[in-house]
Amino acid sequence: MRFSTATDVGGGSSFSMLRTLDEARKVARLQGQDLAPLRAFYLATLGAARCLRLEDRIGRLEVGAEADFIVLDLQATELIARRTAAARTLSDVLRILMTLGDDRAVKATYILGRQVHGDPAATIALTKPVTP
Repeated sequence: MRFSTATDVGGGSSFSMLRTLDEARKVARLQGQDLAPLRAFYLATLGAARCLRLEDRIGRLEVGAEADFIVLDLQATELIARRTAAARTLSDVLRILMTLGDDRAVKATYILGRQVHGDPAATIALTKPVTP
């Protein structure tokens, strides 16, 4: 069976993928399981594309792929900034975004590779090295 993570207010409570990932994490915990951050973000990106059998066109940042994505601000709130400053791995950072992130963390939105919302200077850059 194929499954992924997606948003739809008709079937949930938020259009925010970050909020939806946190809700999925909570449901997993109620079942005595953990939704690992790397798995959660996979299910929201390439996993969702594979579920729809569209992985040849969407779900990843790659030359030739249709790129709809957001740039997240790890300084969006004081708490996110403090927690990510202490993060040691990419998984730590993703867990912080899953649990604390919301619309304030979205610095820019891109559709088909073109910026349609947010800070014109928003770029994708790692401020410190992280490991998975």
